[in-house]
Amino acid sequence: MVLWTVLTAVLFLVLLGFLAWALQKIDEALQGIGKSLQKIAWGVRAIEVETSPLPSGISGVAGALTDIAGGLTVVRDHLGRTASNLPGAARTLGLIGEQV
Repeated sequence: MVLWTVLTAVLFLVLLGFLAWALQKIDEALQGIGKSLQKIAWGVRAIEVETSPLPSGISGVAGALTDIAGGLTVVRDHLGRTASNLPGAARTLGLIGEQV
């Protein structure tokens, strides 16, 4: 009976030792994950700081793009008129016959 008690106590201590070792390995893994999360958080904060001026500049960019679109419309109209005048200019210069 005493032998069984001693064996049970020894096995219990072995179990506790294994559990302590396993918890230590889990703790090491969680610390590694924590370091990775800290790096990610640092990167997110850096992106937040670097992109903070963007919202105030978006309206200016949108306005500039609208102006560019208006200018491109004028260019398109000029190119259309130029393209329609090219056959006549080519005939005047004698570069093509009257078929065009």
